[in-house]
Amino acid sequence: MKNILISTDFSKNAEQAFIYALNIAQATKGKLFLANIHDIPTTFDYPHVYDFNKVESVIHKEVETNFKKLLKRYHAKERLESDIEFCVMENRSVVKGINTLVTMHQIDLLVVGIKGASRAREILMGSTSKALIKKSLCPVLLIPENASKPNFDSILFASDFQGKDIEALNQLIDLFAIYNPEITISHIGTKRESHPDQSFKSFKHWIQKNVDYEKLNFQPLLANDIYDRLNSYINDQKFNLLAIVEKEQDDFVSRLFHKDLIKKMDFHTTVPMLVLNEHYLH
Repeated sequence: MKNILISTDFSKNAEQAFIYALNIAQATKGKLFLANIHDIPTTFDYPHVYDFNKVESVIHKEVETNFKKLLKRYHAKERLESDIEFCVMENRSVVKGINTLVTMHQIDLLVVGIKGASRAREILMGSTSKALIKKSLCPVLLIPENASKPNFDSILFASDFQGKDIEALNQLIDLFAIYNPEITISHIGTKRESHPDQSFKSFKHWIQKNVDYEKLNFQPLLANDIYDRLNSYINDQKFNLLAIVEKEQDDFVSRLFHKDLIKKMDFHTTVPMLVLNEHYLH
């Protein structure tokens, strides 16, 4: 992994995402890009600045000051071998702005913070995060505000037996190989599926033939409720990353963050999620 982009608005959940991005950049000896995408400013936003042409300059200075405070707080420059680059961009669309940076700097991984748990143990996944899952040009790592210390030694890859699983697994391995993780590949079947055991055996053979990685485990699961079973399995096995392929015609990840599911899926509060979208997998 060469280039990691963290998009921040300097909120608490964004700071937790920064901690993860810093850890990954340090482990992989990658370059860290700190980005802040802001809307087109007006003089109403900065009434003390009388010259509109100077507003952008004022914003840049404010953002860079916040970047430097963040780096100093976590001794970032001392921990990284490569330089850290600041990216301050004006764009009405955060998603378009981020994708511009992803293309410009050939970003391998985008790290984004999401809100933490309330008393109801809910996570609010903002519209920007949802749009990034669908439109990002690279893998998106979603970090809950209350995520535990960065660790990627035990990863669950949730599969649906189709689409771009081979490509997604190979990219997952490329991204996190430095951590030498155990990767468990699981499919949660339902009683409505025909011959789920045979399907999983065929799937396992297909993966073993096309994915060159020793530390792969396979675990078929059967359940009436896919989401309940996923939740209990993650909690029981203490996975520290969930990886999922988001399909063009499916909103599985978005459904995981529906408020009615969040209340009963407490892994959301601490376990990061890597989303790989099939539109850029090849």
